Amino acid sequence: MIIESIESPYQPEGVTDAWVTSPTPFMGEPCKSISSFTNIDRFDIEHQVNLYRKGSLHAIDRFFQKLRRRVNIFERPFQLATNKRRT
Repeated sequence: MIIESIESPYQPEGVTDAWVTSPTPFMGEPCKSISSFTNIDRFDIEHQVNLYRKGSLHAIDRFFQKLRRRVNIFERPFQLATNKRRT
């Protein structure tokens, strides 16, 4: 399914980047589209598919979560069961 998306990528108006939509959404990235910054056309199609499948924002989200945990002012409020739903 991703091979079809690589062969006919989405290209927004006025932009030279080609975006490939991921056929396997998950909760963290439900409408994921990937664009390669480097030219990967020199690789065969199977290798391109593997590179596009590895594209994710998970590592960046994890970094910001660690940052929020370590700096109290940025931490998101959480609820405890003993606080009767107070934040």
